[in-house]
Amino acid sequence: MVRAMSRHKAWWALAIALVTVGAWLATAGRAGAEPATVAVGSGSGVPGGTVTVGITVTPGAGETVGALTVDLTYDPAVLQATGCTPAASCNPAFGPDTVRWALASLSGLSGTVGTVTFQILPGAPAGPTSLTLAISQCTDTEGNPLTCTPQSGTVTVQEVTPTPTATPTPTATPTPTATPTPTATPTPTATPTPTPTPGALPRTGGEPGAGGGMNWALVAGIAMVASGMAVAGWRLRRGLS
Repeated sequence: MVRAMSRHKAWWALAIALVTVGAWLATAGRAGAEPATVAVGSGSGVPGGTVTVGITVTPGAGETVGALTVDLTYDPAVLQATGCTPAASCNPAFGPDTVRWALASLSGLSGTVGTVTFQILPGAPAGPTSLTLAISQCTDTEGNPLTCTPQSGTVTVQEVTPTPTATPTPTATPTPTATPTPTATPTPTATPTPTPTPGALPRTGGEPGAGGGMNWALVAGIAMVASGMAVAGWRLRRGLS
């Protein structure tokens, strides 16, 4: 009876010892393994533009990251988070300067597990601005805590070089054409009306033989015509009577 009880206790002691050693070995193995890393990428852009960076998980050797909660903070005077993925597992407005992811996967989280898009504010100064990553939870698929190391990134604001404005080629000024001086139209000179030259008046007196014969003949002819007309008129009146 006493021996049976002693053997029973011995078996229990051995079982406890094996469990303890196994737990210690597991803990020692994890402690010696390289921890998982969670990193945010880097990018660059110009004021007024956008930039997208990713969140990546690199599990440690022999580990599987099953659940992860991370916060990303940035300078709100330089950047503004406008969106993130996966939409169901992130909040771009978790805080005025913070984006949060709450991720979980039974098959394990590895590689790029999320992204965030920032708008670079107009007037942002040129140079790098920090993206700081903080891990609030990191466990395996069974809920056991894991040691996960965060790695931060940066966004570099590029200086905008103004595009030079092309200088327009001056247009040649046309040489003005001289306006011809109008030629005065000569005023037509009135054609003078010729003044009739008065004929020589018949002489009514003077010496005989100095042109007077032609004048007397003309008078005699007129007298004869008048006499003939008078006789003809008298005869015509008598015939009518």
